[in-house]
Amino acid sequence: WGEGTWNTPRDATSSTVSLSATQWSIVLWGEDLIINNSNGQLYYWDTSDNGETTRAALVSSEVGASGVPTSVHCITVSFPDRHLVAGGCTPLGSTTIDSMLVRWSNQEDFVYFTPTSTNTAGDQRLEVGTKIISMIPTKDETFIQTDEAAYGMSFVGPPFTFSFRLVAVNCGAVSINGSINVDSDVYWMGRSNFFVYNGAVQELPSSVQDYVFDRIQLDYLDRTR
Repeated sequence: WGEGTWNTPRDATSSTVSLSATQWSIVLWGEDLIINNSNGQLYYWDTSDNGETTRAALVSSEVGASGVPTSVHCITVSFPDRHLVAGGCTPLGSTTIDSMLVRWSNQEDFVYFTPTSTNTAGDQRLEVGTKIISMIPTKDETFIQTDEAAYGMSFVGPPFTFSFRLVAVNCGAVSINGSINVDSDVYWMGRSNFFVYNGAVQELPSSVQDYVFDRIQLDYLDRTR
């Protein structure tokens, strides 16, 4: 900033600035949608409220909302217990994002994130990695990926609500949209390998692996889909 003349493209080789892409997480809550732009707020779109002519509203503005994270990297809905899960988000009562924090709402109540003795809302900080990248619901658990590791998040009921287990390390994901669930197996792209989780994490042999990883620009891995 401040060098050269306005509207003159800079030489890419001289720039050291790399900005993360804004990506959206969209999950179903019944027939409605809960929406999040990476590291932004949570929105709720009610399909029965005038349909496409009505904008999505902040979850924090819904009736009964409590403790809703003010900044969230990615979201999912746990199956089959139906908690709204936020990954890489602000702790309760804070506006500073914790990139390794998982928070979940009260069961069947996506607007209530404040834990009490009579609800199932809560949080858990993961340890391996520097930030949560992606979260995907599977048949038996929610599969959470940091930039270094993979975790399984399983519903166990009161008093802890969820248990967390470290599934594998050195298998981190690179993008919110770089992972997919196919028939309860999760496939994703890491920094130098493709992986699959089918009860255990394994490297996935690929005939295009060298072509992809020898040519990709590492600064833009978070754009991977």
